Amino acid sequence: MYCIVCNARTEVEDTITSTQNTYRHRRCRNCGADFFTDEVVVPSEKIKPLFTEWSRERSRKSRAKKKGFDYDPKFSDGRENIQVPKKPTSPLF
Repeated sequence: MYCIVCNARTEVEDTITSTQNTYRHRRCRNCGADFFTDEVVVPSEKIKPLFTEWSRERSRKSRAKKKGFDYDPKFSDGRENIQVPKKPTSPLF
């Protein structure tokens, strides 16, 4: 995982697990920042629709950029101007 301050690699200092969550204490190798992450177990049937929607919008945005115009995604549930990341940031993908 990358540091939230300087975007460098981090190391896991400590891990605390419970029945549903995993908490990790992380420290940045570069700037020394300390922070905690919370990993929640999400069933795959909930992740797949979100990832499918994300990948379709990313594909549409990429094709629009190649053709030379801006693509502004609009979703059925009312969301607009979603920030589509360049690559998945989760270790699950």
